[in-house]
Amino acid sequence: MYHLLYNSTKKMYLEPVFHIVFWVIFILGEVIVATSIIDANRPILHYVLYYSLNISLVYFHIWWLLYHFGTGKTGMKWKYVVFVLLELAIYFLLASGISKILGNFTVDSFVKASLHYKFLIPTLWRGIYFLLFATAYYLLKRNLIQKETELRSELEIEKLKSKLLISEKEFLRAQINPHLLFNTLTFIRTAAKHDPGNAREAISCLADIMRYALKESKDGFVDLASEVEQIGNMIKLNRLRFENYLNLEYTTDIQDGNIKIIPIILLTLVENIFKHGNVLSRDCPTKIMITSDSSTIIFHSSNLSDHPNAEETSKLGLSNVRERLKTSYQDNFTFTHSLHHNLFLVDLRINLREYQKKSIAI
Repeated sequence: MYHLLYNSTKKMYLEPVFHIVFWVIFILGEVIVATSIIDANRPILHYVLYYSLNISLVYFHIWWLLYHFGTGKTGMKWKYVVFVLLELAIYFLLASGISKILGNFTVDSFVKASLHYKFLIPTLWRGIYFLLFATAYYLLKRNLIQKETELRSELEIEKLKSKLLISEKEFLRAQINPHLLFNTLTFIRTAAKHDPGNAREAISCLADIMRYALKESKDGFVDLASEVEQIGNMIKLNRLRFENYLNLEYTTDIQDGNIKIIPIILLTLVENIFKHGNVLSRDCPTKIMITSDSSTIIFHSSNLSDHPNAEETSKLGLSNVRERLKTSYQDNFTFTHSLHHNLFLVDLRINLREYQKKSIAI
């Protein structure tokens, strides 16, 4: 928006300069051609008066077209024809007056000489010529104004979309954050009664998670390493909660921890496992795997379900995840979850390369 306003201001100052340069070149060109054909030197006053009249006609016609023509809903064509005829009549009278001032007409022969075809036809043609010139400039100017107005509207729409996108992201994050808080405070309270040391450690982990959840980033993205670190805190909290009964296999293969991801997205998937899954089974361990390279982030998890309708019980959290993914990555991700023989499977793949290409193109 700043660049648009800057360019508009710049054009506002440069436009008069362009007009002056144009008229200087135009007048010099006509004078040179006229003198070479007619081979007659006219006084400076002749050029000053006639070109002042011609230029005045051009700008008056442009002004009328820009600010008065087309403001009514009916009779615009007739309005235009009548006004042009009126302009030509006034132009002819003024041109006749200039010829009289220059001594081309005598007082006695003024009317007769003005209406003579050798003066009448060239003068009217000259007026029509400059009116056509002014109309062409008006059409160009109107087109440029329309394009600039459309561009301003598009920029305003994009600005509103950006604000809406940020609001939507924050709304979805606000739905997720309470889960991280309320689902961990219960076992911290229990741990405080039996093992204050573990309670202090759990509080420290929870504080890190909540600090991370409430932290705002400039572009709405965080380093993958930060997200993985908080997943570690979440797992640590639950190891403290279940002591040695937690059966979890957690593996990561992060080639570049600085690649960006929307915050809390993977953390929500892990939190969802502890909220709805059976993580204590000795026969079927819960598995979480996170891998990434420069172009892809992959999350895979499998866990026994505590509920026969696991997909329904975890529907809100997973819906929030999908909505946030759509908002941030459009169609550059795949996200699936299914229940297979009481084993709940989640797969997420984010295609960073395609997303970055589209972001650059935009």
